[in-house]
Amino acid sequence: MQRYDHAFGKNDIRGIYGGDITEELFYNIGFSYPKWLVDNNGKAVAGLRISVCMDARLHSPSLKTALINGLKDAGVDYIEDLGLAPTPIGYYSEVAHNLDGAMIITASHNPSEYNGLKMTYNRQTLNEKQIKEVKELTYANWKELPNNLVEYNFETAILPEYIAEMK
Repeated sequence: MQRYDHAFGKNDIRGIYGGDITEELFYNIGFSYPKWLVDNNGKAVAGLRISVCMDARLHSPSLKTALINGLKDAGVDYIEDLGLAPTPIGYYSEVAHNLDGAMIITASHNPSEYNGLKMTYNRQTLNEKQIKEVKELTYANWKELPNNLVEYNFETAILPEYIAEMK
């Protein structure tokens, strides 16, 4: 197991794609984040409702596929795939759709070789303590990246709803 300690920051996960940030890491975060949610909200994993969106970086689609496979392998049944969307859409989805959390693949303002992940809970991004807890669960539950990741279709058309809400 490769360690990605330096990718886990104070309120997100971020680094250079192919080194700090890989599909293997995103799969394992996707597998462990639901366990963290269960520890914090008491729901069963199958009852969790989570959204995923991504920025326009060329490696975001493969990271999203790995992340969603991790969520599915953890037992999450309800996933909203918001597709290519700005970060605020991810935040909006948690509130507007009464979700347990949102996972936003983005490296914000960093150069194109970077990517990262923001996660939410209880209408806030995870803080430093919570990121550390997710990191510990990720390493404690580490799994090898499956050879054949599934291309799930959980597309959720949220942009028209968001635009109407903002008018």
